Amino acid sequence: AVKTANTAAIQAAIDAVYAAGTSLVRLPPGVYYCDPGLYLDAPGNLRTSLSTPTIFSFSLHLKGTGGLGNHENHGTTLRFTDNSTNALIVGTGQGMRVSDLNILGPSGATSRAALSANGIGIGLAGGSGGLTRALVENVMVENFRQGIVTGFNSNTLCDAVTLLKCKVANCYRGFHVSQTQNYINDLINCVFSDNTTHVYSPVGKAVNIWGGNYSTTSANSNAFTV
Repeated sequence: AVKTANTAAIQAAIDAVYAAGTSLVRLPPGVYYCDPGLYLDAPGNLRTSLSTPTIFSFSLHLKGTGGLGNHENHGTTLRFTDNSTNALIVGTGQGMRVSDLNILGPSGATSRAALSANGIGIGLAGGSGGLTRALVENVMVENFRQGIVTGFNSNTLCDAVTLLKCKVANCYRGFHVSQTQNYINDLINCVFSDNTTHVYSPVGKAVNIWGGNYSTTSANSNAFTV
């Protein structure tokens, strides 16, 4: 009940900011247990049609309280006990932004490959008129099959994505460029650790990496019957 109430309250705040024609959704410090996922998006857009959204003329910023990601419950943390779906979907607006918060799934998977195939920490949406010029800043994502995915729903736009001082850890894939129209991807001073693949772009789109640390210090493993 608490998880549902937290999710409903945060979603209502996002929708109220959109309805008011403003952009900033500020989350106070604290740990918020959430399930299911959240939409940083216009009502009636991706929630009505995930693959063919129709609303693009908006800009929203979901902002927590605090600096870089941490495990000390300082600042703003969104904890999801279900990592088999999307934790946060960022909609098809212009200049979308997520900053200063943690998005944490449950730990304890036998291996990163065993994480639920549909689990995404942050899904950046494509659509016929957006998303473009998105900034993810001072955000930590952990314990999802895929940490951050561009164009997770559609091969249309979702370009000019920048990650600044983010951390993605303990995912099967850290940053996944999934569509051929996902141009202009910049990772600046980020830390990617303990992912099976830190940066994954099987569609041939460039990912510019500036500074940061991309290393693995532990490797979970498991045995599977063939």
